[in-house]
Amino acid sequence: MADSSSMADSWDVYVAFCQRRGDAPLHWMLLLANPGSMRCTWYHVVGGPTQNRDYERKIQAGKRIDSFGISRKQYIGHISASEINKVKSAVVAVPVQECQRWTVEVLAGLERKCLIPSGTSVDYYNQMEPAQVEETEDDWVLLSGTFDEMIIDETGTRVGKDERGGRLSAFGYSNRGPGEFMEKVLVNYGIW
Repeated sequence: MADSSSMADSWDVYVAFCQRRGDAPLHWMLLLANPGSMRCTWYHVVGGPTQNRDYERKIQAGKRIDSFGISRKQYIGHISASEINKVKSAVVAVPVQECQRWTVEVLAGLERKCLIPSGTSVDYYNQMEPAQVEETEDDWVLLSGTFDEMIIDETGTRVGKDERGGRLSAFGYSNRGPGEFMEKVLVNYGIW
């Protein structure tokens, strides 16, 4: 007979918010735990410019679900044990980046696989804190923002509010000069 602790029928899915450290945005993680278990697997990204090192994806099994490093967690839903490989593929499909944005993109991937309720990623997107300014490999500077806060034109100048009320996942400007401007819109999340 199989050991019931290793052969659970389902996994509870949570988003965990870690303890705040200074003025940095909260660290977010995805947690999967067998119902009733005090142990879980942490899926998250560490590192980045605020820690002066490259981003790194971490999948850590056997961690405490009530770790002192976690300030709170929110239950998302449960998935069948037979679907766990879909979770792992969604986790590795998202490029490493700032942890809150990474978590939102993983949640969007889980939604597309119909593993969690539709709209979950948008709910968490709306809870994201402003990220630190980051330089990317192609000299773009990305800043968190929303269309309901402001619109930025091609030169990087604030020009006013957007009547559409849509949200941006990022707005930015190029270090290469005027005319190179990027808006990365949350099309993937069905907002536009």
